[in-house]
Amino acid sequence: MLWSVLFREEVSFKGFLIEMSEMASHRLERAEEKKRSGTVH
Repeated sequence: MLWSVLFREEVSFKGFLIEMSEMASHRLERAEEKKRSGTVH
């Protein structure tokens, strides 16, 4: 698991999950914005 290899010393597992969820939501929002503006290739 990525957390146990890279982030265990820096952040709790719960914090890691929250961060990953926020990042995924942000990426999805950006993809939807590009889709609406017609810049998706």
